[in-house]
Amino acid sequence: MKIHSTFSFIFFFSLVTHFSSAQDIEYKDYSWDTEPKFEVPVTEGDESEFVVKEKRVLEYVFEGNYFFQYDLKHTVTYIASEAGVEENNKIYLTTRSDQEVIYQKARVINSKNEVIEFDENDIQEGEDEESGLVFNYFALDGLDIGSFVELQFLVKKNSSHSGSRVLLQSTVPKKNVEFELIAPNHLIFDFLPLNGLPALEQDTTLESKNYWKLKMATVPKFEIEEIAYVTANLMGLVYKLNKNYYTGQSDLTSYGEAAKNYYEGIYGSTSKSEKKKVKKLLKKIGISDKMSDTDKILSLENHLKAAYAIYPNVQPQYQGIGALLENKASDRQSFIRLYALAFEQLEISHQLVLTSDRTSLPFNKEFEAYNYLQSTLFYFTDLDKYLDPEATQLRLGYVPSEYMNNYGLFIKPLNIGGITTGLGKVKFIKALGNELTANNHYVKVDMTEDPFEPVVDYELRMSGYYSSFIQTIYDLLSDDERERLNESLVEMVATEKTDAELTVENGNAESFGKKPMILKATVSSTDVCEKAGNKVIFKIGQLIGRQVELYNEKPRQLPVQSDYNRTYYREIVVQLPEGYNVSNLDKLNFDVAMGDGSAIFRSSYTLEGKTLKVVLDEYYKRLDYSLEEFEEYRKVINAAADFNKVVVYLEQ
Repeated sequence: MKIHSTFSFIFFFSLVTHFSSAQDIEYKDYSWDTEPKFEVPVTEGDESEFVVKEKRVLEYVFEGNYFFQYDLKHTVTYIASEAGVEENNKIYLTTRSDQEVIYQKARVINSKNEVIEFDENDIQEGEDEESGLVFNYFALDGLDIGSFVELQFLVKKNSSHSGSRVLLQSTVPKKNVEFELIAPNHLIFDFLPLNGLPALEQDTTLESKNYWKLKMATVPKFEIEEIAYVTANLMGLVYKLNKNYYTGQSDLTSYGEAAKNYYEGIYGSTSKSEKKKVKKLLKKIGISDKMSDTDKILSLENHLKAAYAIYPNVQPQYQGIGALLENKASDRQSFIRLYALAFEQLEISHQLVLTSDRTSLPFNKEFEAYNYLQSTLFYFTDLDKYLDPEATQLRLGYVPSEYMNNYGLFIKPLNIGGITTGLGKVKFIKALGNELTANNHYVKVDMTEDPFEPVVDYELRMSGYYSSFIQTIYDLLSDDERERLNESLVEMVATEKTDAELTVENGNAESFGKKPMILKATVSSTDVCEKAGNKVIFKIGQLIGRQVELYNEKPRQLPVQSDYNRTYYREIVVQLPEGYNVSNLDKLNFDVAMGDGSAIFRSSYTLEGKTLKVVLDEYYKRLDYSLEEFEEYRKVINAAADFNKVVVYLEQ
């Protein structure tokens, strides 16, 4: 649940002063040149487009007793290839109801130097076939290779000043990049540059307003790399309002205030009627005092996530615990309040945790801004486990992995003079151990009848994050839905295309986190063996499935960033045919590990009579590895990929 916008009103009145008339915005008359002239950039490699100009301005103004934000964006993009034409022939425009479009316009300066302009009269409307959402766009007729696309828009919206991020880097190279933030002269903003962005400079020569500016001649293209996040590593900045000189207030945006206000919003407005309804719900579910805290929590969670739905936009009359229980659906806030009130009545010790998605915006414990307070978790202090009320396919102990290995704002109750409030403290949310997320294979291969078409029994045991996307919903599917799902799963189990039947064990929410989901299939395989003269080439490595490869040609630029710790255990047992000798078995032995033992790939074989057994052990106990550690890590990853290519030979 995002709360930074929710809290904006809390200190809004501390911003309002004596203003009674609208202030002029700095760029109200800003526009592009009437005769555009742009220099064709020098592109390298296979660049499909190149941003030759980007100007972004955020201005905060008072209009009467209201505080607004104006966003100006002006970009010029050079189209260098047919892919660039395809990517830019439509420009999508804002349709948000909470924004007022002052103007939005575009123009194309094509390779013949013809200028084609588009304004509000050229806006077209489309609809997404899957979601049904309506969108507006400009269709840029006349666009060709060698064109420049120029876009300019200005929108007005309610101010977002308690913490926001601006990204200035992308997978497209840029030059002539400018960013500017303008505010009334009594308001002071703080800035946090991200990923190597230069610091902003304040223009102190002007007294009527405060100006913070940044200019960069070039912004390099962001190079995407395997096992590394994109958005979290882009150059950008986070900004927030920090001081108001008219009122003498500072630290206007702080985690301490957020903790108090959020705690009050969750626990402070509970009525007697709501308490009675929650008590009735707990009785209906069958939660008793004799149950352990773990069983109480899971019973509540399984019931709510199976029978109730969260909707992002809910009318006020359908909000609240009463409306949620009556309609079996409501907004996120109502669900969080329901969980919190239930845990209170069950006397289960817990804290609220507000955190962010580390794959996009890792939580910053020093720069206190509300855009880091994106999502709400419950932390159970006696169990040392977390719960996400919104993650319908996860259960107690497992929350979306992007919230772990990250910091969060932990909020616990504090009683002062008979009044209970929320006390916030930033703490680290540890990632789950590798043993709690496993993808284990058990494969039996019978080559005794036909070495060129062996019978293969596959068994896949998934737990933790590997099973979460199906285990908690599998028994809720209709027969037709389950059959279609099985058809797609069997290829994952058997690592090849097949018509085999799939059997499933522990496919229910009650088993998640307790028992692995087990998938089994038997096939007559024509993929793992092939004839070469009087030899059989047995692609035994193929039985572990395709593996991630890190055979980098370019020097690594980013550290390793994995989603979760994990384990892979595999057993391959092969019954060899009579009358054949087997060779190349030494290639089945691997022993590759990180120096600290945090990542490992080991495999070994035994041959007893006509039974060949291979055991593989692979695990990753850390999510992050520095650039200095990358080469070691790469060897472990590639060991699994190398094993996947191993073959042994059978010869009569």
